[in-house]
Amino acid sequence: MLTAAAFVGKSVQHVDRSLNLTESECLKLVTPEGSLTQSNAILRFLARGSDSLYGSSVYENAEVDNWLDWSALDLEPAVCQVLFPIFGVSGFNAQMNERATNDCKKSFSQLNARLESRTFLVGSNLSVADVAVASALVYPFRFCFDAAVRNTFPHLVRWFTHVAG
Repeated sequence: MLTAAAFVGKSVQHVDRSLNLTESECLKLVTPEGSLTQSNAILRFLARGSDSLYGSSVYENAEVDNWLDWSALDLEPAVCQVLFPIFGVSGFNAQMNERATNDCKKSFSQLNARLESRTFLVGSNLSVADVAVASALVYPFRFCFDAAVRNTFPHLVRWFTHVAG
């Protein structure tokens, strides 16, 4: 989010978590028209104001939307199930952890296949799809999936290193 904002020269406010706000309320983009608080809404708003972050055609716009939705609905729920016990947000349940770990690896496989012959998820330039998906992978790659696991997804690791590097 902050990466996309910096790319287009906008500022996103980070609200203090001690105010007991939901996760989606912790980031806020204030515009002359009003405020946005949902991360994907902010990403789409920022990207639509750029020359390339939202793709270069109507089809690529739809692909970006597809990856943003996939990240929010498929990747991030599994990632959260793996991370929350580590961060003390929820208790550890071995069956849930195994299922979530397998769901993460399935998502990694999908990304690895997509990125086999691509530098970016959509088109030939960085898009908010890359930003959103790479952001969702930072903590799982750091805390949950060691190099041995990550290395089974070489195209994903190459892309992640390029985008997040």
